[in-house]
Amino acid sequence: MAENVAPPPSVQGLKLYICALATLHMPVWNAYKIFCEQHGVIDFPEFEFWYYRFYRGHFDFNYDRRLAPKTRSFTELPIHIFEMVGEHLDMFDRLIVRQVSKTLQSLIDTPTPKISKITVKFWETSSILEFDDEMITFSRGFMSTKKQKLATPTGPHWAHALSYLLPVFQNPKLKLKILGLHYFDVENSERFNKMLQIAQNKICEKSIAQNKKFHVEKLSIIPNYDTMDLNVLMALQYLDKGVLREIDVVNRVDGITDNKNILEKLVGLEQFQAIQTIECKGKMGGDPGSMAFFLNSPRVSFKLFRKMTAKELAEMIKTLMKSTVLEKFHLSPPDMYNFPAKSLSKMLTQPEFFKAKGVPANIRFHKIQEDQFYKIDITEQLITIEKVEND
Repeated sequence: MAENVAPPPSVQGLKLYICALATLHMPVWNAYKIFCEQHGVIDFPEFEFWYYRFYRGHFDFNYDRRLAPKTRSFTELPIHIFEMVGEHLDMFDRLIVRQVSKTLQSLIDTPTPKISKITVKFWETSSILEFDDEMITFSRGFMSTKKQKLATPTGPHWAHALSYLLPVFQNPKLKLKILGLHYFDVENSERFNKMLQIAQNKICEKSIAQNKKFHVEKLSIIPNYDTMDLNVLMALQYLDKGVLREIDVVNRVDGITDNKNILEKLVGLEQFQAIQTIECKGKMGGDPGSMAFFLNSPRVSFKLFRKMTAKELAEMIKTLMKSTVLEKFHLSPPDMYNFPAKSLSKMLTQPEFFKAKGVPANIRFHKIQEDQFYKIDITEQLITIEKVEND
């Protein structure tokens, strides 16, 4: 005996089912999933059209859809409308949306990024990108913020972080007040510098200006390993020398003498020579090799992480005075209670130290011209070397 098979529902029957779902006022996507489970998959735009028509109380099942105004897709919106929508997306959402299609990628990348500070942190088991106050973490196969978490393809966390960071730096309109770099090892710095090189090449391909540099006002670097390798500072070569005003380095710099070739290359960079201020926290010797790191900047501020004797400090000051560009140098001790301020002052005021007459209160040493001197002020908390005009 032949089995009775129910005939497929008519078009009107399908519309009636959609109408019933619409009366429940559930989200359209939930209604669509229920419909597909009962009657099979249909084109979502078709379902959405009838669902919202019934939802708004229009129950003409014989309505000719061809008479309905043509709706625009998201990518067909005017650019200024899309930019208004984009302004409400955080960086996490923007980085995700730009992966949907080349059209959305172009729309996301065209506006001027409203970012003033980017901090990149490479740790042993995770990488972190900070865009102003927003933080995105890449770790254990996921990228996440405080509110969202998404799985990432297989691969190291630093590779995913750099892949998301690359399009940000490829935008020629990016202007940063601060670029912060925290490195777990030397390889991290090399990978980041490679990313900057790729981004710079992409910008130059689309721009008339060749060798365009990145707009960064301050570069802050914190290596997370014992010996300072000047390769971490080679990111300078990709920054605009006309914009860069300050670098801030936190870590040891006494290892510089072991990297003289790198040092010569670094100090020779036009970006380094254009820097107005160097902020540094770390351990430093007074030998000429180490001090060369600071001699090409007009303003230097340094915080010691270890105790130095009065003799070491005096020799360091003597080396600093060989600079032809230094205008002001601040040196603060790690522990003001053990800072040899008195013995240092006594040593510097001895005429034979500089082979010039010493002045006990404000030590002056003739340097550049007849009317220019270096004034040295020493307190329990600070050593200041400043170029002054003759009274």
